[in-house]
Amino acid sequence: MSQIETIKDLQAMGLGPVAIAERLSLTRKTVSKYMAAETFEAKPKEKETEYGATRCQDSFFEF
Repeated sequence: MSQIETIKDLQAMGLGPVAIAERLSLTRKTVSKYMAAETFEAKPKEKETEYGATRCQDSFFEF
């Protein structure tokens, strides 16, 4: 079970953000953010290019 699912399950059981944060060793702010979210989609990681740089860094070097 992912940490976000655990947060949602504890929320459904009636625990608040402070109690959940203490139980999972997270910040209250992080827990509150996930409690408020309807869905969660992880950001895809940037792929490294042949030189070990990300696409953003590659475009910087083009100039």
